[in-house]
Amino acid sequence: MTTSTATLIKAMRVLANDIQSEDGVANMAIAEAADRLELFGCFALKIRSEASKRARVDKPYFEETVKLCNDILKPTEA
Repeated sequence: MTTSTATLIKAMRVLANDIQSEDGVANMAIAEAADRLELFGCFALKIRSEASKRARVDKPYFEETVKLCNDILKPTEA
């Protein structure tokens, strides 16, 4: 099964709201994981953008950085 990062974040937010736990720890953990995943994705996009600015100066750096960011953001198989 493949899912995008955005879909995973949305699903985690739905779970954080729907799960019934007495102390709310599970809800908070899932919500925080969704927030961190979203932040991580934003960092990857920012890094990819900055790398593209340097592409003319340092093409190998750009290509490697874009590859790493794309690997982070692409859907994965479970």
